[in-house]
Amino acid sequence: LGATVEISTADLVWPEGKQQPRGLGIVVAWVPNDKVGAAAELPWVLAVRPVESNGPDAGTFLSEGVMLHNADDAQAIGIDGTGVTVGAISDGVTNLAASQALGDLPATVTIPGACPASAGDEGTAMLEIIHDMAPGAGLMFCPTGVGTVGHIAAQNNLVAAGVNVIAEDIPFDGEPAFQKGVVAVNGDAIATAGVSMHSSAGN
Repeated sequence: LGATVEISTADLVWPEGKQQPRGLGIVVAWVPNDKVGAAAELPWVLAVRPVESNGPDAGTFLSEGVMLHNADDAQAIGIDGTGVTVGAISDGVTNLAASQALGDLPATVTIPGACPASAGDEGTAMLEIIHDMAPGAGLMFCPTGVGTVGHIAAQNNLVAAGVNVIAEDIPFDGEPAFQKGVVAVNGDAIATAGVSMHSSAGN
């Protein structure tokens, strides 16, 4: 049909001991416009879909969640987080400046003065995702600190600094598995007071 195949699942290299799932077959190809119907009628074709091509809406890289959660549709009608401040809690933002230079984070990311020094870049990554999802939102960061007490301090530091939303992704293996520990209790109190809390569930 004059199509040019770019890649297919037949080209993928599967890890040792793993096999391609039965029935999985995807072909990515450029098909002449007047031949798309004929391609769809081939007996082995179940569906023809446009290529997923996403342009960045903030910075060099676009988080996959933007389209997955339809955040781009919300942004298109003017809902982009403006007027909301989101605080992230994780290990650190070591390469914050590099991310800002790429345009993946805005020039202003606030780290409240009560927050301790930090290292690592999971916080940077979290802020980049938040910024892609809600490019109009203000951003804050506070590292988790030491243990559960340090984490509670981070939660409270962000609340005191005026955040409306907190995203955290730090697990504590010493916390009880089937009931609330001190971090969860503190998070519940924060949520009850009106700050939206979003905690990792083992992602």
